[in-house]
Amino acid sequence: CKNIDCELPLHWTFRAGARLEILDVLLEHCPEASIAVNKMNKSAFDMVTMRQPRRSSGESKRGFPVTISHSADDYHQWRVLMMLLKAASSASNKSKSNKSKSEDEQEWKAEQPFNPLHVAVGLNIVPLDFILLILQRIQSTSTSTDANAKIQQFSSNDDNSHQNNNNNNSDTAEDDFVKEKLAETVLKACHLCEEVENVVSFIVKEDPNENDSSVGNQLCLLSKRSAVVAHSIMLMWATELAKGNDFVSSASYSTLSPSILSLARLISKHHPFCRPLVLDLVMIFLHHKFASSREISYQQSKALKEQCLRLLIWLIVQGQAPAVFSRIAALLGGNQNAAALDAALIRYFVGGCLEVIDTTTTTVNAKKSPSFSLPMTVSMARMMCTKACADALQSSYFEADKKLALMGLIRLFVSSEKWWHCYKQISSHDRAILSKLGVMYNVN
Repeated sequence: CKNIDCELPLHWTFRAGARLEILDVLLEHCPEASIAVNKMNKSAFDMVTMRQPRRSSGESKRGFPVTISHSADDYHQWRVLMMLLKAASSASNKSKSNKSKSEDEQEWKAEQPFNPLHVAVGLNIVPLDFILLILQRIQSTSTSTDANAKIQQFSSNDDNSHQNNNNNNSDTAEDDFVKEKLAETVLKACHLCEEVENVVSFIVKEDPNENDSSVGNQLCLLSKRSAVVAHSIMLMWATELAKGNDFVSSASYSTLSPSILSLARLISKHHPFCRPLVLDLVMIFLHHKFASSREISYQQSKALKEQCLRLLIWLIVQGQAPAVFSRIAALLGGNQNAAALDAALIRYFVGGCLEVIDTTTTTVNAKKSPSFSLPMTVSMARMMCTKACADALQSSYFEADKKLALMGLIRLFVSSEKWWHCYKQISSHDRAILSKLGVMYNVN
């Protein structure tokens, strides 16, 4: 029987102070009351008061777990919560059993043990604090369970210990087999790297074929399958090779370098943790100077650096935007390093970035955070504040549509500075960079 507020006697029991014997009687006669809600969409779970730790003024209110001490009140409230969950489980199984098609299925469901976590997650009316509380209790009890399991393990009989020794021996043999296969793979990769140094170029394939024995195919196959080979062999070998002056002045530089960069892109695609090393490799190629080299023309040098910039844009899309923009800003900031990227290459790089960055939103809502993170905003602003970048982007050679998109992006960066400052998440140095960006490009 419900009143005008659609509340059952169970709801009023909580208002008057829940006594275990009364709750037991009510839930035994009507377990469906545990999941019933009133006009305010409040269930009996919402009326259970749990003790929570005090929050300081600077602590967030979201996701704060409920804790239970060893007091009598907390034990009483935990008993109430378990009674409600058992009643809800019974009501849920009862409603499902009416829809079941076979008696075997009903018997199987009846034999299933009561799991508070499963019941709480399955119901949409259980507060999140209660679910966190159950998880906390499970975690605290799992420690003692593990300890008992270890005690039973050490007190096992000789037969069990003999069986465990056999299992340990099999695990050791399996580990030795894995180590042997890994050593074989690494040795094969080292031989392939030596062969690459003696060839003019190799072909990088996105889907290498196991039956193809060519150097490029085998390199791609090993780099794609093994993170150890990709990180410790391929990238380190490529980095050491690119650092050498002999390689820059060699006849195979113009043909072998594109293959190495393509292999680095393949590695960054399949092994995310290798992307910082790929960035280091690309920056080495961008620092290469060809004034003393007669084996490479200006067009070949430009094509190679454009490939490097495309790889940087790929890394930006893969989450390396702050690192990429910071490295380019450092490259353009020095007088000696500025020659590594001329104005045409800067426009090529920024134009490619504008194609992958959403510049449609030109304003920042006061109630909504900016579309870009603060590290990306500041790092890209620092790059665009360099003299070489500003001169290249403000020239008439930069396409009108890309310049319009750039102005929209800068306007978004400048307007986001107020949002970051309002929530005290930006330093004075970063604010100065964004202000300088607006002044340099005449954006208020």
